[in-house]
Amino acid sequence: MKPATMFSEFVLAAKQAPQLYFAPLVGAYKALIKAAQSRPDTHQSQPQSE
Repeated sequence: MKPATMFSEFVLAAKQAPQLYFAPLVGAYKALIKAAQSRPDTHQSQPQSE
């Protein structure tokens, strides 16, 4: 591998690392939001019967 090519590969990997690290977390967050929006609102105040 040429030094310039090796350096460019290193820079490319450094730029992609945060995306690869956070992609599963972002996907999980979006799935939770979508699931919460599809559920009926269960947090309404309802009178409690004693």
